Amino acid sequence: MISVIMAVKDNLIATRKGIDSILAADIEPIELIIINNGSLKETQKYLESINVTLINNKENKGCAYAWNQGIKASKGKYVCIVNNDIEVPHDWLKCLKTYLTKGPYALVSPAMREGELDYSLEEMNQTYREVFGGKVFEGEIRGTALFAEKDLFNKTGLFDESFRWGKYEDEDFFIRLKLHGLKTAVITDCCIHHYGSKTVNQMKKELPFDFEKINRKVFFKKWWWLYPWRKFNKYRIKMRHRITFKKTGLPY
Repeated sequence: MISVIMAVKDNLIATRKGIDSILAADIEPIELIIINNGSLKETQKYLESINVTLINNKENKGCAYAWNQGIKASKGKYVCIVNNDIEVPHDWLKCLKTYLTKGPYALVSPAMREGELDYSLEEMNQTYREVFGGKVFEGEIRGTALFAEKDLFNKTGLFDESFRWGKYEDEDFFIRLKLHGLKTAVITDCCIHHYGSKTVNQMKKELPFDFEKINRKVFFKKWWWLYPWRKFNKYRIKMRHRITFKKTGLPY
């Protein structure tokens, strides 16, 4: 079984789309674990009305804390941690599981398109398979969707809860993966849609302080010696993708 873990802080329209999409993609047996991070009553009511494992926090505990709650509560051999503002094709989990089990990877992510969903995701998913021919971007990962065996967290530890609210907790985890000598990859045989930072943008409006700046300081204090590499690596990945997409003719 696969445990899909999603932290939710309002954004009901996007959250509903994401959950409906995941529940409709039923090729693999799953349990969907929702961590409600202090959402308003309308979102709370919706989450209580659907057939999921629901964990309620009275306040926004942040992604790291919520994801850890989901991992601890999960019953599956595999876990997939996702953002709430996504939509997925019908066979996404089967595809990710296949690459994780047959390859040398400790954690894999799907390819991703961002922005408005003004196309057929199923058709785009098939297009990616045909155009990229199973290409794997080794050494990369997407914090929007993370697929791994649950046992991975026994090796690396859980997400660092020093990162409050959101941002940098995923980057911190990826660094720890690398330091353990574990491999990651982005899989082009699976393409999901990400509406893009819906919850983070809402939090920026609601919170009276810059939580991203606070988390950046925590990250820098912990990994200051890797900061130049981080910037270079982000640029390298961006250029790598731009060149690859230009060759395929797909919009980047």
